[in-house]
Amino acid sequence: MSLIAKETGGNRQRAMLAEGTHLARCYAIVDLGNHDDTYKGEPRKRRKVILAFEFPQSTHIFRPEDGEQTLTKSKTFTNSLSEKGTLRKMLQSWRGRAFTQEELQGFDLASVTGHPVQVGIIHWTNDSGEKLDIIDSLIACPKGLEIPEGSREPYSYSISEHPKNWDKLAPWMQNEIQNSDEFKALNTSPDQAPEQAESSDCPF
Repeated sequence: MSLIAKETGGNRQRAMLAEGTHLARCYAIVDLGNHDDTYKGEPRKRRKVILAFEFPQSTHIFRPEDGEQTLTKSKTFTNSLSEKGTLRKMLQSWRGRAFTQEELQGFDLASVTGHPVQVGIIHWTNDSGEKLDIIDSLIACPKGLEIPEGSREPYSYSISEHPKNWDKLAPWMQNEIQNSDEFKALNTSPDQAPEQAESSDCPF
């Protein structure tokens, strides 16, 4: 799989996935909690969630001592299955069918971890002139298609279950979570657990 590597701040290279469709597996679902946001100039709260994917066929050598490593890419969504929401549209495309009314009342996002998917990647240049590779689509894998296994153990993180899997999160994820309303309400340190309250063809 062709890759593009570019120099970023601190003379560090960042590997970019090529534009097109890639085979991947979802290895993480991360609850970021509620954050202040604006919509059409009006302040609002937005609950955010990250879906992270590993691309077993796309590798890069970041440090010679580590050898080849698989590339990963994540996308942040509003945690909502509203009809016009991006998360709902992408999950339905990945599942290959629409959500039932029962599922729309409460769907466990953690159930998608470990499942294969075809991920559409496009390149986009931001206002600073930096070229980025971003996830544009999630597509169901055809039956019979051989999907490579990933090297990362799937996991999920929920603020309500903190600190379970906290140590698996990237520092930037931890920082964003600690700024959420839910994490602040825990009144706990990052490593301290809060008190806890008491088949079809579709892949999940």
